[in-house]
Amino acid sequence: MPTELLLRKNAWLGPIVHMSLPGCDKKICRGATKFCLGHCFGKQYRHGSPAARAYKQRVYECSLTKQFVPTIFSELLDLYPDVVRVNNVGDMYSKDYIRKWFKIAERHPATTFFAYTRCWRQPALLQDLLALAALPNFQMSWSTDVETHAIDGAPPAIPGIGVNYWRVNGEPVPLYATHVWKDQRETEYPEPGLHACPQGAYTSKLKNVTCSECRWCFEHDAHQVYKDGVRRQAEGSRSRKATIGRKVRA
Repeated sequence: MPTELLLRKNAWLGPIVHMSLPGCDKKICRGATKFCLGHCFGKQYRHGSPAARAYKQRVYECSLTKQFVPTIFSELLDLYPDVVRVNNVGDMYSKDYIRKWFKIAERHPATTFFAYTRCWRQPALLQDLLALAALPNFQMSWSTDVETHAIDGAPPAIPGIGVNYWRVNGEPVPLYATHVWKDQRETEYPEPGLHACPQGAYTSKLKNVTCSECRWCFEHDAHQVYKDGVRRQAEGSRSRKATIGRKVRA
């Protein structure tokens, strides 16, 4: 069982430094829908092993303390990663937790951080999420699905923040989505203008492409917003040219 908070790689991410919190827990995944709780990969595969659950619980307990930020600082100095995946499992569960990541990312401008969140659905957390996303080295994406679409409609349209839609039943992808995750029952590619995550493209030749090889989530410079009924490149979307073309260090 790992003793550190940051892990070096996994089968999907490749050699990308990452960390996780417990998944399928409403006190952590505060914007979760019944859909995502039912499909959460945080309880599948190796994520559901006793060792993985113990690791995620230990990270969560540390994240509640003042030691979280200095511990992450120390591990980043040791690893010196190009890219960090925040909350590979879990979510931005509190203002305090979001602000801790703000401090971490602000102090490490040479590292690109990226995260997906459904906590945009929590009004009390939105402003802190936007502040974190505004950092030039933090790429935030809103996570959506058929249930968020039915209940909330479009998420906040913010230049530079992408919108991922998790599709399982072949339903039309909402116009505000910039990229799509597909369940293994899907067989077709998404509509033109959408990026399909290779890790969700079970039937394609890309299904073995890792995040470290794709790099779209943290390098793509054309995250879009829903505007006037069509997908358009977000005006003022910040550039991540400083990271494009760099290899992820193992």
